[in-house]
Order: sequence, then structure tokens, then C-alpha cells
Amino acid sequence: DMGYDVTVAQGAGEALTILDDDHHFNLLFTDILMPGGMNGVALANRVKRDHPRIGILLTTGFADEAIDEGARSYELIRKPYRRADLNARIRAVLDRPGART
Repeated sequence: DMGYDVTVAQGAGEALTILDDDHHFNLLFTDILMPGGMNGVALANRVKRDHPRIGILLTTGFADEAIDEGARSYELIRKPYRRADLNARIRAVLDRPGART
């Protein structure tokens, strides 16, 4: 409802398959904690390696102490977040120089 086309994946493996099949994505938005063995930081690292022009935005409800250094290298929005804050963070990631638009 913010004007973006969204594709939902049911885990990191499915997200990677979708990204490998369709190279027209601009942004990965993922929670740090996910089921299925690969967390959001590991997913972000793979996407950064394999699809470097895709922007990455992570989310979590955990406190700073629970976030590792890997997560700190990506844009992060904390839960709970307001719709306007999410939209602003998405725009900030997408508007970065070198980002796919």
C-alpha cells in the first residue's frame, strides 16, 4: 500500500531462489530472525555477494546488545515501527548512489 510491488518468501532459501530467478528486485527487507536455518544477516550477506545492487534493509525487535556486528553493517529498522518510518527507511536505501532503481 506504499506503492511498491512486493514478493513474499517463506524463508531465506525461497528468497534466494526468487532472487536468482528474477533479477529485477530493488530491495531485500528481512527480519534478522527467521525459521529454516539461515538468519536474515546470512541472507543479506548472500544477497550482497550475489546481487550487489539490491538494497538491504533488516528489521528486529531485539535490543542493541542482541545484534551482532554482521547486522550492524546493514540498514536496520527496529520493531515496532510506524509505517511512515518504514517508508522513509526504504526510500533511504533505494535512493543511495549505486542502488538499483
